Amino acid sequence: MLTRAQQYALGRGMMVESELAVEEALAPLDPLLKRLARRRIRKLLRRVELETASSDPGHRLRLAYLFGAGQRVEDPENVQQVRELVGPLPPPQSVGRTGPWLVGLLGALVLSCIAASVLVAHRLRPFAPRETPVGALLGRDLSDYTVALSRRDADAMAAAARNLTNPSASQALGAMGSQRLNDVLASMRKLDAAEGDESGRVEAFQNAVTLLDTSLQAQQLPFFVDAEVRFAPRAQPLPMSYFVQREASAAANGKSYRVVRLWRLDDIRIHQGALGFTRPHTPAAIVLLDQVEADLVRYVLPAAAPMGSVELTDDATREKGEPWVVELEARASKAVAAHFHALGGAPAADAIRIGTLLSRRRNLVRKWAALLRGQGLELTTPVWLFPAVDYAKELELRIPRADLQDWSDLHDELHERLPGFEALRDRFAQGVERHEVQHRIEYGRGLVPVPKLLCDVLGVENPLDAPYGTLAARARDEAAAYLAEIARPGDSPLLDLVILSHFFLDQQQHGTPYTYAALEVYAAVGKALGIDVDAMLGRSISRERFARLAESVWERGPDEVREAAKRGYAADFAGELPEVSFASVREGPRYRPDGR
Repeated sequence: MLTRAQQYALGRGMMVESELAVEEALAPLDPLLKRLARRRIRKLLRRVELETASSDPGHRLRLAYLFGAGQRVEDPENVQQVRELVGPLPPPQSVGRTGPWLVGLLGALVLSCIAASVLVAHRLRPFAPRETPVGALLGRDLSDYTVALSRRDADAMAAAARNLTNPSASQALGAMGSQRLNDVLASMRKLDAAEGDESGRVEAFQNAVTLLDTSLQAQQLPFFVDAEVRFAPRAQPLPMSYFVQREASAAANGKSYRVVRLWRLDDIRIHQGALGFTRPHTPAAIVLLDQVEADLVRYVLPAAAPMGSVELTDDATREKGEPWVVELEARASKAVAAHFHALGGAPAADAIRIGTLLSRRRNLVRKWAALLRGQGLELTTPVWLFPAVDYAKELELRIPRADLQDWSDLHDELHERLPGFEALRDRFAQGVERHEVQHRIEYGRGLVPVPKLLCDVLGVENPLDAPYGTLAARARDEAAAYLAEIARPGDSPLLDLVILSHFFLDQQQHGTPYTYAALEVYAAVGKALGIDVDAMLGRSISRERFARLAESVWERGPDEVREAAKRGYAADFAGELPEVSFASVREGPRYRPDGR
């Protein structure tokens, strides 16, 4: 049926030599069939653009008709040959002609098809959380209120407040949820107006958001709000909203911890760079699926391709071509490839093929960037599986046609392999969950010492005097969480270690808590493995020396590294790593920000 609809529409277009007639022929079809046929016709017309330079619409439509019928065209530029292959076109009145005796039967059939297509279209329509009543409130209206408050735009605040407090909002959130949201808005206004010591009002805002989350969870509404606060130039309350893709419960030491995998919903222009996060006041361990996918696309999966590579240093360092960098990234790539090969079966096959496609795409974009740099245009490698911008469409007059086809083909295959990619993503997210749960555990331990290496590097005199939020405390907490992530059972820990190393090796990451956490983790694991870490790092710790330590750790087997992480944690953090078990609680409707 789909092919018939496609060829019928192209045939109608050929009769009058107009692409507009193609669209008109599709108009009476049911929405789902029309959408699928239109997509296929667009692909055929894109292929035609690559095959012929002709601007004659009749010739282009004939080629699309032939390609749609699966016919091979030896010379697409030969107008006469193409006409002969198509043959005589039927007169317009004969297309779709039926006898009157079929009218009743076709009418019943059409009605049943319409009903079926509406049902199918509804079921196949991608889930869009921002189009739900609660999603619109938290993802759109709350963002509007936040931006208006930051600008102190009274009219915009009033308009957003009306949307957040009207009867339909109360109905969507329930009486308790509506009250909790009103409390959040009130706490935001008070914090924005604060002068002097803001700590009490910051805490009130955080508590109000926590109570809103509790209400959402109690009603099984798959949404989450995080209480972010920025302090430049004044305290700014930033409630960030998310869709809950998956909720689980983690148990450790007789306690239970909420764990959520989230997609970002709000329009606040603040980038969350971490794969996950949590804070003492946050009521959950959080995994950010947007960032998990970005890391898989940028760093991880391209290394799974044959001859793939992991890029651990910054571009400026890599372009120098120093031997230690070349050797480091070659060894890292080998370790990552071994990790994915060890998965076996479909996961290994998907990782290798998807990695190959992403590596091809990265090379294409870099090739285009070199071509366009002289024209004052700058391109960056996409960080999402499906880029928000269609590079090929935007650059179609500036890049070779063969590249356009390659771009289209590889994204078609990426779409086909989307289930495999999401399975790899969910597998990768398990490590992030263990990492964030460890943070929740550490918050309950009280005073945790800063490891000696971090004290020496950061100039901390008292290892028990590192207030929450300081660089030393954040580096300590991240190191503890990474050791827990590496020590968990399951997939090889080498992938986590390789990704962690880029925080020290990439100059753009230097000075962050993750830089020092990477150093502490590798030192702790290295010492537990019997490596002379002090001699290897020396007094002046350089990236090249750190790279040698990393390579020495990567050489060890997965089980050996796991046990070393446990011993390293016990030695540097004055306690044993607890066993953590996960139980799935609820899966939300499948959602992707790109709508696929």
